[in-house]
Amino acid sequence: MKIPPTLKKVLLAALAYTWIEATVAALGRRVLLTDIYDGADFFDTVEPSLSVFLQGMSIHFLAGLLVSLLFARMWTSARPDRPASPVTYVIVMGLLHWVLAVYGYIPRHHMTDAGVFLGLETLFVAITFALYGLVLSRIFKRQKDSTKAQSVGGRQLT
Repeated sequence: MKIPPTLKKVLLAALAYTWIEATVAALGRRVLLTDIYDGADFFDTVEPSLSVFLQGMSIHFLAGLLVSLLFARMWTSARPDRPASPVTYVIVMGLLHWVLAVYGYIPRHHMTDAGVFLGLETLFVAITFALYGLVLSRIFKRQKDSTKAQSVGGRQLT
């Protein structure tokens, strides 16, 4: 079974998002700022296990799949004179993610310093979506360029 080119791009973008989000979160929370996160009780602690890791990665992947599918839909349905912009898209999706995952998290959990949490998590979301925007631009640029190369003067090239 041959996978359609756009679906390949969606899967590649989803995997890239998964890797980016998991890496930024792990580096920020578990490597660079461990003392801040451990001392501030930002997150309920769970015993590390394979099932917790797999659930976390599946959340990252599903989020990546959704944002990648939505962008692919915008890209394929955009008019030639108004192409879909990865920059605008990641700004909107980043803000949505921030509202739901960062800002919406604060009132549901007791924290010793919500301002620090808000600042750090905002930084992580910004880094994640900036990198994801670069990935989207790269992945979907090829599709746009190959489409241009295939038709010149209204004729399809072989």
